[in-house]
Amino acid sequence: MELLKPLSNAFQCPTCNGFDGFSYSVLQAECKKCHAAFDVFDLFDILLTKMNDSELWSFPFAIISQFRLAPVCQAILNDESIRFRPYEPVTLDFRQRGLPKDARLLYVNISPYSRGNLPPVTLGFAYLGGNARRSISDLSHTIRIVPVPPPHSTDDWSDPDQYLLAAIMVRWYEEGIHDVVSDQLVRAAEGYWKDDLPDMIYYGFTAFEISLSNLVDDFWQSGFRLNEKEYESLLGKDSADKRMRVHLPLLCRVLGLPFSDEVRNRFNILHELRKQRNAVVHDGQLDGELLYPKGKLFAALCWGLLFLKELRSRLPPAVQTNKF
Repeated sequence: MELLKPLSNAFQCPTCNGFDGFSYSVLQAECKKCHAAFDVFDLFDILLTKMNDSELWSFPFAIISQFRLAPVCQAILNDESIRFRPYEPVTLDFRQRGLPKDARLLYVNISPYSRGNLPPVTLGFAYLGGNARRSISDLSHTIRIVPVPPPHSTDDWSDPDQYLLAAIMVRWYEEGIHDVVSDQLVRAAEGYWKDDLPDMIYYGFTAFEISLSNLVDDFWQSGFRLNEKEYESLLGKDSADKRMRVHLPLLCRVLGLPFSDEVRNRFNILHELRKQRNAVVHDGQLDGELLYPKGKLFAALCWGLLFLKELRSRLPPAVQTNKF
């Protein structure tokens, strides 16, 4: 029996179209193949809003995995003993195929390929009433796949030896090593994928807010002291909005990370996330039209979490009490 084969979560470089992955340092990414350099926000923005790619819907998971924002993994199963014929269910237990015990499935993508004289378009696939791009994060590690011919198909399946093979790609979240920030971020990525904007915004900004609160708490434990004027400006400012507008510039100044106008503009996108998250919490729906497309919102979210991680890396090790 074939086992799942791990795959890289690398995504396509916008410059050379290579899949070699990116190296990362201080909010900058470099393609390992062509060495093109990107600001990480610009890279995420290009991937999520400008690239015309059939796998665009999966980029949020690839981003948070490649840049180590959450333990998301993927693997592929190529097993020629798994054969597909119309309406003949195939049951797969991914635990038996090497899926970790604590993994939570995010999705399964099935790509058929030819066998004999059958083109791969002769069958579609469904599992547990869904389709190959529906999240199965609430389902078991065992799934039942049902091959389905397209409507009005005239293909002749009378030959009992005629079948299709398929490459089965699985992506999962390693829940056993998770933390609350990455858990919220993965749920935001699922919301992005399902085009469920309230979920994406609620879980996404919650991830950012928790990370920001942890960072601010650890910063004040580092022994930093304020002068009287600075103390008065911070007094009572404990909301997410005020931490972003007041605490962050101070942390950047002390820890040596420039808080430029460009950085401020990107945090304005996160302020839109905060406003909409609050509307979802209090009213159960978004507050009017979004000021930014969902791709730019998710790009800002991932960039913001990396920005906070960069600040955290500059704290004294003794006060690193939180992972995020």
